[in-house]
Amino acid sequence: MKKPILLTIAVLVISLTAYTQSCTPTEDESVYGTNNRWRAYFYQGITFNVYKGMRLEATTANPSFDQNFGGPKVNYTTSACTVVTDTFSVRYRLRKTFTHGIYTFVVGADAGYRFSMDGGATWAVTNWNPHTYTTSSHNVTLNGTYDMVVEYYDNLGGNRISFNMIQNTVLPVGLLSFTASSMDEGVRLEWKVSEDASEVSFEVQGSSGESGFSTLAKVTGTSAASYQYMDRSNMEGTFFYRIKITGFNGDASYSKSVAVRLGSNPGIGIKIFPTLLTSNVVYIQNGRQMENVTVAIFDGSGNRHSINHIGRLAAGGRTAVNVSSSKLSPGVYFVQVLEGRLSAALTRIVVQ
Repeated sequence: MKKPILLTIAVLVISLTAYTQSCTPTEDESVYGTNNRWRAYFYQGITFNVYKGMRLEATTANPSFDQNFGGPKVNYTTSACTVVTDTFSVRYRLRKTFTHGIYTFVVGADAGYRFSMDGGATWAVTNWNPHTYTTSSHNVTLNGTYDMVVEYYDNLGGNRISFNMIQNTVLPVGLLSFTASSMDEGVRLEWKVSEDASEVSFEVQGSSGESGFSTLAKVTGTSAASYQYMDRSNMEGTFFYRIKITGFNGDASYSKSVAVRLGSNPGIGIKIFPTLLTSNVVYIQNGRQMENVTVAIFDGSGNRHSINHIGRLAAGGRTAVNVSSSKLSPGVYFVQVLEGRLSAALTRIVVQ
């Protein structure tokens, strides 16, 4: 009679050993989901005690989800072991890149839950005590890639955890600078932005007054930081320009308008020399009297290196402008003469 008992015990031990060996999670629990799909890591115990396995949550179209795990006390299947859904915990991880905008996150559960935007270092939402199903929201401005973590535990009763993301507003790209300069071939318009402009479009607008603007050209935004457009419309007199920035959702913002004096009235007789600079001095020669004159030097990216306030220039005069304070490195620059707000002349120079 003893042999059957020993045989039964041996079979039971072998069976348990085989089951244990077949249920060994192998995932790295620190890895984040991507493409809007969370990696959900399951644990038996309410404090992430014994790791059981992983499942993917949500869809590639949207990171939102609402999960009840099949009931208040069932064996829920993961990538490796089953987890009993009455005393268990889940840690969700998702790495996501956000366009510049204002977002609302709504997290809800029928027991303890919390939400982090920095991998769990801090918690933007936390409601870690047992309770019936309730939700909490978090509004934040985002721009870039974030490691999101949602943690949840259940200790008896129903099981429900939900996550919802709402994009409220796409913020317009910041405009760092916008200049308009009269040149022989037309008006050169240049602008710089603060960030990737792939989600926006630009419109170059012009007007013969400071109102009543019309669109002259459309420029598609890219990842570049600098843009330019040459207006060859050959207008005469004072002309105003501005840039309209439109996000993909239709929200628009406008730059300040800049004025340029065009045609035969303003820039005739203004000469900037030498164009090959070997010293620290450039000369401005003007054929007419000018008031409130400023001379500025820019590089090819639109960065201003110096500005000199000259004041009045008499007709037929020649004025030396010292640029030693600019400490210009060898390269190509632009010298711009402004009369008040108006660009009167622009010349390309080379610094050796």
